[in-house]
Amino acid sequence: MERKEAQFYMKLLSSYDQVLMYEDPHLQDLYLSHIPVMELQTRAEEIRRGKLDANEDMSSQDCLVLALLKWFKCEFFRGFTRSLDCDVCQEKGTTIGSGTPTAEEQRWGGGRVELYQCPKCKKIMRFPRYNHPQKLLETRHGRCGEWANAFTMCCVALGFKTRYVLDWTDHVWTEVFSEAQQRWLHCDPCEDVCDRPLLYEAGWGKKLTYCIAFAKDQIMDVTWRYSNKHQEVLQRRKDCRENWLVMTINTFNKKFLDQLPSDERKIAEEQNMKELVSFLSVQKEIMEEEKQGRTSGGVEWRRARGELGQPKEVQPGYVFKPNEKDVQAGRMRVRYSCVADEYYRGLEDDVIPGNDDVKGWRNGVESMTSMFRKEELDWKMTYLARDEGTESGTITWAIDVGDSGREIDEVTVRAAFTTFQDGQVKMELKEDKEGGITKILDGETTLKTSGHPVIKLTAYLQCEKNDQEHCWQHSQIFRQPMDGRKNHCALDIMLKLKPKE
Repeated sequence: MERKEAQFYMKLLSSYDQVLMYEDPHLQDLYLSHIPVMELQTRAEEIRRGKLDANEDMSSQDCLVLALLKWFKCEFFRGFTRSLDCDVCQEKGTTIGSGTPTAEEQRWGGGRVELYQCPKCKKIMRFPRYNHPQKLLETRHGRCGEWANAFTMCCVALGFKTRYVLDWTDHVWTEVFSEAQQRWLHCDPCEDVCDRPLLYEAGWGKKLTYCIAFAKDQIMDVTWRYSNKHQEVLQRRKDCRENWLVMTINTFNKKFLDQLPSDERKIAEEQNMKELVSFLSVQKEIMEEEKQGRTSGGVEWRRARGELGQPKEVQPGYVFKPNEKDVQAGRMRVRYSCVADEYYRGLEDDVIPGNDDVKGWRNGVESMTSMFRKEELDWKMTYLARDEGTESGTITWAIDVGDSGREIDEVTVRAAFTTFQDGQVKMELKEDKEGGITKILDGETTLKTSGHPVIKLTAYLQCEKNDQEHCWQHSQIFRQPMDGRKNHCALDIMLKLKPKE
């Protein structure tokens, strides 16, 4: 155990040395020169207005964190590196082990170098795993280590109270302290998610052991924030004695606390105690967003790591119903914009936001299996598609006018879908009753109903062969440019209503 604990201690020291680099004023200024601060503040205010419209109060600082996450993944970092492609043959390289780092690579913290070989021309390609934030400004690619390293540096440069979190089961992310909520927010730049701490255990299926957070003035064992299965985690923690870990971290933190003025020390101790108490709380509810599998990295790489997660299912879910204005007009309308990721309920041709609008594609779905919303960073497109690694995906929307004293007379649907190669999309509009009228969508489609109050629209996505790594991309619905107009809707469902007979 002494040998294991010595190795554990060196890992703690190494990670702490990493976060000390973030305090370099030159590095902070360098990163600030690359961050569009004013633009992000504008985007943060847009996010805040959207939250307020949804009756969710979020501080400007917390909204800025969300804007930073989105910018970092969509515009700043270039991609998640699973393997290297040959720049001559464009073939995907195969791993052939590790190489010896050069002096220049070591200068920038590239102590590990992965080697790949082109299967066609046999060219050897090097992938140094750089640890220095300054070098990452130049390369802007890598895996979770490089992503979290650079994102944490961005947060520090913006003045956020920040921690770098190392997961002993091979992942890294960031925590940002919310001044408004007085708690730490989990931020994963690879996944563009915030405040979803159970994602790794509930969604990816990780068997967590140690998750240690590092800041310039603090080290904290935050494993318990990221797990609902504390007893199972404890049984897997074999790298050191629990009392040794507590004592070691307390010794670190005492040195930091002893340097603070008495009033600041009191605040820090109160925050630490509040966080420790939060770890003892009853089992946390798993949010729907925490049930998703990993999205960063190639599907086969994620499958090999067991991080694809389970097929997602939502049922039963949301049902659209007419409001008073719809009933008076004898019409009802439901539209969805994939760019805004929002359902609009207004009857007017121009999209006018209203109280009945629904934010988030998933929140307007009646049932769904293995679907997700994709933001295609290279082509700047967004769409709904089936989950990577699945054979098919289905999604259903439902409209019920029964409680309004009306029936559906006629339904007209315009829905955009796109296929590539052997991709297949079938969209079906039907009355929700045995023997009900059914129609397959083909362009703008109108269904004259039998007067039933409930209709459903279902999309089925699949490929003929499913034999290619990216075949999930071959079937898409509601594809739109990410920089397109948010009020342009790729789905438009229009209903004519009549009094119930």
